[in-house]
Parts: sequence; structure tokens; C-alpha cells
Amino acid sequence: MAVRSSTCLLAVALAFSAACGGSPQPRVRVTSASETARIETSQTVSRANVSVFGSGIGRAELALSIRGHALQIQLHVRGLEGFRFEYADRQVQIEVHQDGSVSETGRRGAGVGQALAPVDPLFMPLRSTSDGFEIDSSPDFQRTGPRACRFEWIDFYR
Repeated sequence: MAVRSSTCLLAVALAFSAACGGSPQPRVRVTSASETARIETSQTVSRANVSVFGSGIGRAELALSIRGHALQIQLHVRGLEGFRFEYADRQVQIEVHQDGSVSETGRRGAGVGQALAPVDPLFMPLRSTSDGFEIDSSPDFQRTGPRACRFEWIDFYR
């Protein structure tokens, strides 16, 4: 009887945890960063957020403890000339031109970079905000679930 009660109690606890969003939250840790940048992290159940405060040229490396979650990078800069994001054997380069247009290229492994469109799995959406830019991870990033990534930025108002 005690085994049946324990099993029933465990089943109820697991169901309650699932119903309340009990999946583990993404965890992100900054492993290295430019000395001139302040980087803060936060998270929700399905996304890790990285906020970068600083100008000029910078870089950061992140360790991710849970795979398959989205990542959003918020760059609090006045202008963005370039952004590069790397994980596994993939690289995405985003360039913001003086006329405001944006171009993205991506590559896997040692391959040649190719222009990316919003339908490409490596494409990383970029949005301008009142205090900088937001860049979302690609569908490929979530599917691949890397344990680490790194990114670099160039603020053209340095």
C-alpha cells in the first residue's frame, strides 16, 4: 500500500510540475568578456537573455547549461556596425550599413559564407530598439543546442 501511495504521489507531483512550467530554465554564464563591457544575464523558462552595456569593439563567451533553448542578445549601443556569432562549427555575420539596411551571411564548418534570408535556419533576427539592438538566436541554434557560444560586436559610434 505504501508503494502505491508513493507512486501516486510522485505522479501527481510530476503532473503538477509539468502544468506549472516545471521544465528546467536555461542557464547562461559569461565565461569571458571585454573589459570595457558590462554583461548581465537573465532567463525565462524557454529563453536566456544576455544584455551588453558598453561601446566600441567587444566580445563575450558564454557557457550554456541547458540545450535547445532560445538566446536573445541585447546590445545597448548607439549604433551597430557589425556582429558575429559563433557556436559549434557555425558562424553568422550581421552587418548594419550606414543606410540602415542589414545583411547576414552564414557558414558551417570551413565552407564559404552565404547570404542568409529570414527562411534560412542560421538567420538571426535583428531589431532596433530605443536603446540599441536585439538579436535572437537562430532556429539552428535551438536545434543544435550548443554548450557554448561566443559573439563579437562593433559599435560604429566608438
